[in-house]
Amino acid sequence: MKKFIKKSTSLIVMICGVILLTYQINNTWVSINEGEEITGCDSFGYARQADLFRQSKNSVSGLNTSIRSDFQKILQDWASQTRLPENDWYQMIAPHAHHFRKGTGETINQYPPGTGWLLSHFNQGRSRRTLWIISYTIISSLFLSLINKNRAVISNLAITLMGLGCLYVTNSYVSRSDSIGPSCALAAILSFCTIKTLNKIKTDSNLPLYLISLIGTLTGLSLSLRPGNIVFIICWLPILSLYDSTEIKRLLKAFLILLSSFLVGGIPFFAANQINTGSFISTTYSYLDTQFALGKFFENTSRLYIDGTLIIISLLITFLFTIIIWRQTSSDSLNQAKVRLVLILSWSGMLFMALVMLSKAIFIPYYIAPQVVMTLSLVGMSSCLIDQQDYINFRNFSKHNFAFIITSLAVLLLGGFHIQVPALEARPDFHKGRQEYVVWAGGLGSKLYYYHSINTAKLNFGTTKAREEIISYLSERKVKQYILDDEFSMKNIFDQSSKGSLREISSYRNKPIYEFVPDD
Repeated sequence: MKKFIKKSTSLIVMICGVILLTYQINNTWVSINEGEEITGCDSFGYARQADLFRQSKNSVSGLNTSIRSDFQKILQDWASQTRLPENDWYQMIAPHAHHFRKGTGETINQYPPGTGWLLSHFNQGRSRRTLWIISYTIISSLFLSLINKNRAVISNLAITLMGLGCLYVTNSYVSRSDSIGPSCALAAILSFCTIKTLNKIKTDSNLPLYLISLIGTLTGLSLSLRPGNIVFIICWLPILSLYDSTEIKRLLKAFLILLSSFLVGGIPFFAANQINTGSFISTTYSYLDTQFALGKFFENTSRLYIDGTLIIISLLITFLFTIIIWRQTSSDSLNQAKVRLVLILSWSGMLFMALVMLSKAIFIPYYIAPQVVMTLSLVGMSSCLIDQQDYINFRNFSKHNFAFIITSLAVLLLGGFHIQVPALEARPDFHKGRQEYVVWAGGLGSKLYYYHSINTAKLNFGTTKAREEIISYLSERKVKQYILDDEFSMKNIFDQSSKGSLREISSYRNKPIYEFVPDD
């Protein structure tokens, strides 16, 4: 009978591992066959930042994202003399993902440096997809390392399903923003380290200093990917909450280690803020992206319901497993008390993140994806704490664990090998001569700027008065103005704000390009 049970348990472990690996293979295959063109806001912002790191002599100089060009200087000269309120035009005189800061007189990239730095280690044309499949591999490997034949069936099932959920959420949003993949991978790593730390903490043992330092450092580094990752700090609380009033010294020591290592990990983020905004604590994001609007809470909630269905489904399944795991524990033993603590705090972090993001003026469901992954990871991995033995230890890995992880890494290597670099398109030939010029455009403006070094800006982000003033200013200085009518009715916007005529001279991606001829 024991032999039969042992074989059945091994079979369950194999099935769980194969399911996770199969889904990782699926995600990898889908990602390597996706397009990697730079367009719009997010992909352009991160790609330009990656280029800055590739071209810089060192990582510090790569943190400076200000645009330096003769044409941008013309726009900045106008910005220094206009009497219009800054909010009327600061986005208008910059390409996508950038905006003008009157305090510094510079036009800067709005994104923190971490994602661009990661992308810079891979070749252009394959860097985004490489980062995506690395993220899948990290998430998959962490969950595969926890599947163990000595665990209860419900624990292995929870680990497997939550791992699938993390891969599902990550894969669904990586192409929307390149910071999502590494943020989700980091959420899974922090969850793993938190569970391992809790597993090591006993009332009579020394603090696992290296793990606590690692958690603090990674939390600080997460800010360089997305400032919203500050909510990852929720993984500190289960560790700090284990110390009662009789252990003040241990509690204080753990907190100081977490805080000091967090500040060390946050150095790139704070340094980039200082270089680009003139203040360590001033974010590089624009006011448009950081303002709150409580009146939009219900509208944003509706958007989450419509566009974020996969997040809602993942969280509902996770909540079901939260109840199941909770019922498997009691508060009688320290290990099981840890489980309940993790469950409560993981959902507290998720709820806080959702409330904050839903209260913003601009909300897109993928904003909360990394926190969803952290919630799924903490819930699934918390089941490991039910066991009395330390199966999270590398020394207790079974042959299944080694086989799973080696296979996961093989998927990464094979996937990376098969990523094809697309051929670059020919440069659009619509401007002749050395005269300064600009193309007013929507999302396709990012392609023109990134691939062909063509000056672009987003006229639709300015007020009517600001549009009229900048168009007139550029005309007086003999700057040629073109309009790419790709979105936002750019031609109509320009036509209503200018005095002159437009004539169609070319096209780009099947969208007409017009030349502006000002009235004499």
